[in-house]
Formats: sequence, C-alpha cells, structure tokens
Amino acid sequence: MKIDNSDIQHLLDISGEFFILTDAAGIIQYSSRMHSQFKLYFKESPKVGDLLSEIVLSDRQAVMQLIIHDVCESQAMFKTEAEFIDAQGNVVFLSVTFQPRLNEQGVVEQIYVLMQDISQQKIFERKLSAQAKSISNLIELAHAVIIGIDTRGYITDWNTHSARLTGYTKNEAYTKKFKDLLLFDTYKQVFEAEMVKAAEGNSEQNFEVMVKCKSGLILTVLVNITPRTNAGGQVIGSVLVGHDVTELVQHRKTLEEKVHERNRELMQALKNEREMLDLKKRFTALASKELYEPLVQLHTDVELTVTQLPQLSRNELKTRILHLEKRINQLLLMVDGLLRYTNKSLKK
Repeated sequence: MKIDNSDIQHLLDISGEFFILTDAAGIIQYSSRMHSQFKLYFKESPKVGDLLSEIVLSDRQAVMQLIIHDVCESQAMFKTEAEFIDAQGNVVFLSVTFQPRLNEQGVVEQIYVLMQDISQQKIFERKLSAQAKSISNLIELAHAVIIGIDTRGYITDWNTHSARLTGYTKNEAYTKKFKDLLLFDTYKQVFEAEMVKAAEGNSEQNFEVMVKCKSGLILTVLVNITPRTNAGGQVIGSVLVGHDVTELVQHRKTLEEKVHERNRELMQALKNEREMLDLKKRFTALASKELYEPLVQLHTDVELTVTQLPQLSRNELKTRILHLEKRINQLLLMVDGLLRYTNKSLKK
C-alpha cells in the first residue's frame, strides 16, 4: 500500500505536529500544513525552496544555521525547545527535533525537522516544579524538626529549625550519622531498632528521644519516623518530624512531683486524723476511768463538808479543807500527766 502526501498530512493533522524536510544545506524540500501555534517560530510561512535559517525569527537565524551545520557534522539527532507568547497572552512551548537522513555513502542527504506543541506538558512540569519548590520551602521553614535519613543512617535533609534547635549547620550535619551526631549511647540501640522498623515500611509515632545539642544543652524531642520510598515503593530512607517538648516534659515532671507531694501530705493528714481520733478515744477512756470517779468522790466530800459545816470545829474544818486541797492537787497532777501524754503522742 502506497502512502501519499495527503495521508502524511492527515497523520500530522491528527498528531498536531508540523513537519519540514530540508536538504543538507537547510533548503526546504517539503513542508506540511502548519497550525497557528507554529507560526510563532517563523517570520513567514515556510515554502519549498526557502532556506530554513532565513525564514525563522531574526533572533533565531544564527542559531538555526549552527544547528543545521552541527547535525550534518555529527550525523546525530538534535532537539531544542522554544518559548513564545501568542496574541492572547498565552505561553506557547515548541519542541523542534532535527533528525539527519544519511545516503548510501554515509553522508547527510536530508534533515527531518519535526515541530511539536509541548505547552501543556511544560505548563504541567512548571506547576510540579512550583509545587515541589513550595513543599521544599515549607519543609525548610517549618517550625518543626524535619530530618531526612538514608538507609545507612546518614543525614540527607536538615531544615532551618533543626539547625536553629541543635546548633549544627547543614554542612556539619550532612557528613554525620544521625545517631552519632545527636543521640546519647543509651538511646542509640533503641533508635536503631526503630530505624529497622522504618526500613520494613512501618511508621513510629510519638517516639521520645533525648538529643544533645552542639552547645551541650540536652533537649527532649518528640519524633515521628516515617519511611521514605522511591517511585517503585522501595524504602530508601526515613523522614523524622519532631518537636521540642523539653519544657513540656519538665512541666509534666514538676506537676507529677507536686501531685506526689500532695498525695504524701494528704496521706499524712489522714494518718494524723486517725491518730487524733484514736487519741481522743484513749483520752476519753482515761478521763472516764481516772478522773470521773475521783471528781465524784470529791464532789460528795465537799457537799458533806458544807452540810456538816455548823457542827465542825475550826480545827476539823481546817483538816477537811487541807484534805480536799490535797485531793485537788492530786487531780491536777493527773490531768497534767494526761495532757503531757497527749502532747507527746501528737508530736509523734
């Protein structure tokens, strides 16, 4: 089946491409139908017999001559890109491929020039690049420790907050292993175990680690460890995202100490209360046993003395009063003894 020029043009129309065939000197031998976006590359429409380097835009003529010369010399394909602004203000990206065709003697006889509109691809690439830059800036300026580690444990990413918090610059960090730079020996084994989990694709949440800074300051950092994978899903390292919780940990310890102290005080107060109740019971029992009966007897003797007062002589009255005074003194001594015992028990 023979394919004529109309078939070729139809295929080019479908693909949206523009094709030019030149000889080794760059003189056009064939030109397909040109879509509007490709006109931005030329100062006039290409025609058979035109010299390609003379019909492109003036600022590209010297470059076009050089490209045709190099393609003939190297006998290799060459590809370039160009950016334009159309009449509506839209950005247009064109890709131009120069493919030499050799004759039987191995000399370049013709050059295929294929132009493609790659605007959508380029715009998409720029958006991806802008997003990547935005994410990179977000990581770099985030108010959190963000550190990248490869599978060997070496630091590959070190954001500004990491440098500010630890005192180590990027250059100092990039040549070190994370565990050797920041961790104490007591934490290294635990950290390596967590890294093994990350290498297996498992994340670790809220892992608390003690970090030594360049200044000698010791910080407590709450870390999340997430595996980093490539396009094929293979783990190529880990990302550590952490926050300095030193003040929170110290505050927590202070609160715990206060709670423990309050508990001790409460337990002591309850103990004292029980002792007071016990002492009160014992004091009541002692008072009932040791004081009540003597007081009742003393009261009876006083009433008897008052009743017999007219019949008593001065000497008898004096004797009875001295006897009552002696018994009162005995009761006072007994009360004093009870009070001393009570005070002694309270001090214990």
